[in-house]
Formats: sequence, structure tokens, C-alpha cells
Amino acid sequence: MSVITLVPHLQIPPDYLNKLLDSFIGREGTDYGEIELSLEEKRDNLKELLVKQEVFIAFDGESESFNLLPRSEVIKLKLERPH
Repeated sequence: MSVITLVPHLQIPPDYLNKLLDSFIGREGTDYGEIELSLEEKRDNLKELLVKQEVFIAFDGESESFNLLPRSEVIKLKLERPH
């Protein structure tokens, strides 16, 4: 079973956080909404969700990878949210 640890976004250096969010955005594919957002706008939106604790940065110890999890998934998995 994989061990998932939530990482407080404020503990990640800003440059690394930007790279991590850019990686996540790139994995999510192309935006097909009415308004095309720039990478910076998408990154800023994710940062706002992190601040509001609507999404969390999760580290999977088994695959040694990072991902973003929505609050509902964190609750479902019964993960302890960072303070």
C-alpha cells in the first residue's frame, strides 16, 4: 500500500513550487474552455486553491511522485491535512 503524505505548500521553495504546479498543469492536458488561460494564470489559480485548502500537494512515497489532491479526496483517504 502506498504512503501518501500531504506537504504544506508554504514549505516548498517558490521556484520549486512553480515547477511542480507547471508539471501538474502539463499533465492535465489542453484547456478547452471558452477562455484560454496562460500558464501563469493557471498556476496562480492553483496557488489560490492551495491557500484556500481546496487542493493539497501530496507526495506518494511508493512512486516518489507529487500530485495535487482535491479536499474531497483528502477527506475520503482520511489524510491529515497540513496546518
